[in-house]
This record gives sequence, C-alpha cells and structure tokens, in this order.
Amino acid sequence: MAKKQSNEYINSANQIPPDPNAKKKVFRSVRFKADTETLIIRTEIGYDLIFKLDPQIRVNPYEPGKNGTPEFQANVLWKLTGVRPKANAKKVSEIEELIKNRSYVPMELDFDILQLGFVYSNNRDPNNHRWWIEALKAGNKMGEWDSKFSEYPLQIKSDAPIGTRSWFDGIFHGRFTYSKDFVETVIEEKPGHIYIKGNGKGRLGDVKGDVPEGFTHLRLRFDIRKDIWIGEFLDENMQFVKTIAPVMAKNVKSDARFRGYITIDPQNPGRPKVSGMILRDDIVAIDTSTNIIIIKGKV
Repeated sequence: MAKKQSNEYINSANQIPPDPNAKKKVFRSVRFKADTETLIIRTEIGYDLIFKLDPQIRVNPYEPGKNGTPEFQANVLWKLTGVRPKANAKKVSEIEELIKNRSYVPMELDFDILQLGFVYSNNRDPNNHRWWIEALKAGNKMGEWDSKFSEYPLQIKSDAPIGTRSWFDGIFHGRFTYSKDFVETVIEEKPGHIYIKGNGKGRLGDVKGDVPEGFTHLRLRFDIRKDIWIGEFLDENMQFVKTIAPVMAKNVKSDARFRGYITIDPQNPGRPKVSGMILRDDIVAIDTSTNIIIIKGKV
C-alpha cells in the first residue's frame, strides 16, 4: 500500500516537530557551550550587522526517537546589537540607486513557487498587516516546502498566471501561488507596491464557460473553516451582486490580471480581510464545471 503523503507546510521558522504525537511529548532544556556568541553579517552596502546569538536547546529525556537517539528541539534567537559602517558605506540615496532596477524577489535564487500571504501579528511587528510574498522550494517529501526568501510589500499586482494551494495545521490555510517558470521579474513600481510580471508562459488554453452579466469585480477568497476557495461577484461599489451566486471550488487557476485586495471590518478593525481581485474587463471566460475555478484572462 502506498504511503499516505502529508500536505503539512514545513516553515523554516516552525519549531514544532512534524509529529502527530508532538503535543504529548515533553522537552526539557539542557546546558551547552557554543563556539561563538556573535554573528557578523557583511552587507554589500558597506555596513556590518552585529548579532548576539541566544540558542535554546531542548531534549526529550523521557523517550527515545525513532533511531534510539534523543529527540531535540532547537532554535536560535538573533538580537541585533549594532551596525558598523565601513569605509565604503553607502548613503540612502546611493542604496536606492543600487536596488531600483533589481527584481524585488531575486530570481537567481533556487525556488519553485512564489506564495502570497498576509501577516497577522501584533503592533510590535513592523510587518504586521502587510502582504507576505515568500519564495518556496519543494522539500524531500510531497507537500513539504522550504522557505528561501520573504518580503513584505504594501500592495501586489500581477499579470503572471496564478494558482492556489492549501494545507492544514490545526486550521486550514490558503495561498495564491505563482510558478517561478512563469515569472519574468518582480518590479517595485513605487515604494512597497510590487508588480509580478509574467514571461508569457503558462497561459491557459481555450476555456469554455460563461461570464455572468452585471458585475464589475470578481473577488477570490479562501474559507479557512471549509478549505474552499470562493469567487464572489461585486458591483462598482464593491457590494455583492445578489442576482449572481458565488462560485466555490477546491482550487483556482487564472491568467487574468490580478491584484491583492484588503478590506477593514468596522467591527474588527484589528484584523483586516484579504482576498484577490480580478476586473470584469480582464475576463474572457469562467469555467466552474470541475472542482477548479478557471478564469481565462485577456492577453
């Protein structure tokens, strides 16, 4: 019998062992000595960043792991303790000139997909309530991904084909995704506003499906309770068109122009709602005959 594949998302920042019995296990801290307590990172802009490292090492002292060896939990806290300018330190205007023509996401990195998320944290986090674009590389097991790079823009637009993925780690998570194979570059049009530019590949073929009349925007969002994507038809005032029923499916595929959309709920302003938006004028066809919402865009 084939082994069941996990769709668990393994994030580089995740300190919880991917074990269904992990919550029942007990770990204790152990004493240790480190070869170094300081890490210095030398940047291309002429500044050295100095970090104090604070490792935390825990072990399960009550039961052995699969190979009979102890099971460990470990993470390292970084604290920035200083910034040291060098002789070639650049001014802010020089840094802007250096990066302005670079891709917002370094396309030379080894990754497979770009994943679009949103940060829900607290006011101490400078990236709270920002978009989160993450470059992921497929891991050794089906459904596992390794995080390679992250940035936190204010707004996102794209003309590259999009897909979706979801996973479960106590609640369902859904993300829009872009295949690296279909992305030429990521442009910062103005500070914090990025444009994911497609390279012309990955566009959908002929799509058979009707486009309802009477809407101006198609909003795509993920239901974290039902693990399903929902397409909602809105008018020019961003209100639901009551005469057009929403469409629902397990996944979304689209090659239409796309942008991120944020709404603030007056009843809960501390938790913005995020979704994707496609204009009616950019849609040629919508196919909902399968368990995928397929949206054909204008070239």
